[in-house]
Amino acid sequence: MTALYHGKVDRAGRSDAEIADEAYKFALREYLGVLTALQDLTQAERASWAAKLQARTGISAEYFLAHDLAIPRQRFMAELLKDKGLVLTNNYDGRVTGPADKPPREEPDRSVELFRAYLRDELKVTYPISEYATAAPNTRGWNYDGPADARRGDGGNDWPRMLRETMEKDPNFRVYSANGYYDLTSAMGQALYLFSKTRLPRDRVVVHNNVGGHGLYTDPATAASIAQDVRKMIAARRPRRAELRR
Repeated sequence: MTALYHGKVDRAGRSDAEIADEAYKFALREYLGVLTALQDLTQAERASWAAKLQARTGISAEYFLAHDLAIPRQRFMAELLKDKGLVLTNNYDGRVTGPADKPPREEPDRSVELFRAYLRDELKVTYPISEYATAAPNTRGWNYDGPADARRGDGGNDWPRMLRETMEKDPNFRVYSANGYYDLTSAMGQALYLFSKTRLPRDRVVVHNNVGGHGLYTDPATAASIAQDVRKMIAARRPRRAELRR
């Protein structure tokens, strides 16, 4: 999707949603299998796959042939617009570019200052901003590690299982996943993969891909779409047993 945004992929009359959906199916159902059997491919097969990857990523077939049909994210960011003397400079938004011959300038972190201004000027918060809680109580010691790794001997967290068990216990629990087309950190395919491999009540899971990077709300149309999705999710809430008994 980032390559499409920068004019490196042919839209061929397709919508963003159609292109994203095709790319995901291609990656999981075709490309992944090829990577697991790379050494069994003939030269002709490698050339064919390199051409397919060039058409979908904007990265030259020659690059893929020289690098076992794969490209890391940071390399993609350096290669995509090399012909224009540009690089992608933001892991959170593939639309942002800068000169390839100049390192990105480090800007001071103004996130807290801007957030306080937003609370004060836009939301008209009247209580002392110092009282704003940035995290839920008693959560700073939480373990956010991934699934258990036998090699490390740690417990870890099995997120798919935990999510499934939570939804089984609470019929009102719903999942809404909003993902940005140009997010190079939390790629939209990760959420789709998690949900597709986990047994979840499909009528309570909504996954929407949107125009935007990691901070989806910075695109006005996407922010409005997400707000509408959230309203629908709240409106679809099922009454609890205690409420039904009343």
